[in-house]
Amino acid sequence: MKKIIPLILSTLLLTSCSGPDSSGGVEFSKTDNSFPYGDCRGSGYQTHSTEETGCGWITANDKSYYIMPDANLNDANLFEANLRGANLSGANLTDLDSANLSGANLSGANLNDAYLYGANLYGANLSHAHLEHANLDHANLGNA
Repeated sequence: MKKIIPLILSTLLLTSCSGPDSSGGVEFSKTDNSFPYGDCRGSGYQTHSTEETGCGWITANDKSYYIMPDANLNDANLFEANLRGANLSGANLTDLDSANLSGANLSGANLNDAYLYGANLYGANLSHAHLEHANLDHANLGNA
């Protein structure tokens, strides 16, 4: 009997730590607004979506930035950032050197004087984007 009680207690403790995913671990938090699953209304909102929204917090070059439509990212250093599928419509951007923006929505974005040297813009939506004096040397613009 003394061996059965610890066995029952350990079983109860293990099941109390398990999330509904039944893997025995802690359930992944879908409310942290991490890119690309964040809320496109801003960082103050919490999304419970498991689908990619193209918005959310990213860390690039030791700083965190919130990716969303109409974001003002003029001072953001997004060098080599992975922004695949990002929703940056209407955003202000300048430093995207070698960034991955494949499939990103950049419609109406202000990219005037932006540095996009070597950026991957394959399949990006650039409709109505402002690209005056933007450096697009060695950028991949296939299907953009």
